[in-house]
Amino acid sequence: MINSQLDKLGSKEEANQTKPIYLSTYVLVYAYTMVCMLEAKGVNSNDKIKIVIPVDCRARLNPPLPKNYIGNCVSSFDVVVEREDLMKENGVAYVAKRLTEMIKGLENRSVIEGAKERIPYTDWEKFTQTVRAVGTNRFGMYGADFGWGKPSNVEVTTIARTGAFSIMESKDEGGGVQVGLVLKEHEMKLFGSLFTRVKISQSTC
Repeated sequence: MINSQLDKLGSKEEANQTKPIYLSTYVLVYAYTMVCMLEAKGVNSNDKIKIVIPVDCRARLNPPLPKNYIGNCVSSFDVVVEREDLMKENGVAYVAKRLTEMIKGLENRSVIEGAKERIPYTDWEKFTQTVRAVGTNRFGMYGADFGWGKPSNVEVTTIARTGAFSIMESKDEGGGVQVGLVLKEHEMKLFGSLFTRVKISQSTC
């Protein structure tokens, strides 16, 4: 996804909101990719969808981490939505709104609040399908250089077995986004036709 395509998609989905809200690039890409992917794979009518996002907790801890901390601190947060809400014409806008509300809600709560209830991750309701994304467009994967030059291509191989999709910055344009996912051949063809409705190119692995 390049900047002009993201702007076009963002303008469309923001217009679908009954109350104007700011949609970040990450939220916009997540919502659009997720709806296209689920439509391509097919979802049972009685399914609920658990949307899971990774959250960088380093700046959200109280007491705060020391300034010289070089490790990571990532947790997962989720929101459950009804399948029928996703498949409506404004499904992308609906998901984007729910994701934005969840992220904004972290500003007024501790990131470790409810941690016990989130373990184990497999203890979820029956008929609930989980969707998760790996990475973010802010990690700067294509800027990493460990002494042998910057990478020419980056793919997240674990999504082949987890069913997640990956999000990272585009290697071709600053501000663009690269999306990766693994589907069956017929599902990928359908996903491609759905994803390019706003003329956005796709990246698969």
